[in-house]
Amino acid sequence: MDTLRCPACVGQLGPARDVDQDSLVCSKCGEEFPVIRSIPRLLLSPFREALLGNGMAAGTDARQLQTALSFGSRMDAVSRDV
Repeated sequence: MDTLRCPACVGQLGPARDVDQDSLVCSKCGEEFPVIRSIPRLLLSPFREALLGNGMAAGTDARQLQTALSFGSRMDAVSRDV
């Protein structure tokens, strides 16, 4: 876990305090990142919202969004193959 860093501020990430919530929290800025099917999704807010199915946030570049979404599905496929 020491190598995982927040993409917003480079702070260290650790498990969320709420044991019922599968996520990582930045110790520096407090940004929270979900862990979906054992894969930490270190996306900043607009992309994270889209990944979780909340639509496309204002100001989000459609091409970047599609890349972020396809990366998640590709990582799921890789983890199933291992």
